[in-house]
Amino acid sequence: MINRTPFAPAWLFRGSVLADGLLLDEALVGRDEVRRRVFALWAPGARLCRAEGDWVLVWPTPRRLQAEEAPGLPLVRSERCFVAAPLAPAAVSGPPAAGECVLVIRGGIVGVLPLGPDEDPSEWIDLGPGEVLKTRRVGGDCVRPLPDPSPPVSDPVLAPSIGMPPEERAALLSALSQPPPKSAPVAGPRAPRPLPGLRLAARSVLPSLRASVAGR
Repeated sequence: MINRTPFAPAWLFRGSVLADGLLLDEALVGRDEVRRRVFALWAPGARLCRAEGDWVLVWPTPRRLQAEEAPGLPLVRSERCFVAAPLAPAAVSGPPAAGECVLVIRGGIVGVLPLGPDEDPSEWIDLGPGEVLKTRRVGGDCVRPLPDPSPPVSDPVLAPSIGMPPEERAALLSALSQPPPKSAPVAGPRAPRPLPGLRLAARSVLPSLRASVAGR
């Protein structure tokens, strides 16, 4: 059973705590704020239950919270109960016999809040009255069939032609399939021509050379 005698330990978690859920006090923050926090903290697989006048949000996996900055009262699972304070073993001699519950300290006494059935927060969403509007086509077919993709080209020479229009790509393929033209023969190097000054000097020296050769 629950020990209901007053005691003096810490009434709330402090600092970093690995919380399995939160206790949201509707009387303290209001119904709209409770719903806003539930939607902001929701995760797939989470549960939402009533605990008398409060709401209990339980996550599928624990979350690390800073207790002083948490958007609700952090809860830590202990067997079938969720404790809202670091209770000593002597404070709780045994959980209630049936169902899950939340153990909180109020007025220095451990209180038991039995958990109700799971609630569906999607029922809080009211889309209001709506009107179904009929649609009509304003033009022709909006979707045009795409041409068949060209087969991939692995040749590095032909690869740049993939993005060309079909006519240019066909012309490029036809040009590349032709044999290379025969190149004209290249003439050999010509002998260097003497400079004009050297030519005149040779003409002036040539008669004297001939005369010396004849005198021998």
